[in-house]
Amino acid sequence: MSEPSQAPSLELGIAIDRRADVPIGVQLAWALRTRIGDGRFAPGQRLPGLREVAEELGVNVNTVRTVYQRLEQEGLVDSQQGSGTFVGPTPRQPSAVGTIAA
Repeated sequence: MSEPSQAPSLELGIAIDRRADVPIGVQLAWALRTRIGDGRFAPGQRLPGLREVAEELGVNVNTVRTVYQRLEQEGLVDSQQGSGTFVGPTPRQPSAVGTIAA
């Protein structure tokens, strides 16, 4: 029996499709941007830790680290060493790509 192509996340509500042409990191970034943009992740809310996300989705922790860094560069999240990663104070509206990906 083959494993399913998608593994839904119970806490994050994110499914990664390993058979998609879109890289895993891009899928994760789109999903997080969408959840921040539509308010499912509220300003100031702490995001799950890198290892927690990696384990839950079955991806490499470095993939999650890269996605979190990219989101921080975009101003969507704020990483505080020793405290965690938090949704930024003023999330932007989702982009057309984010809306399509959602």
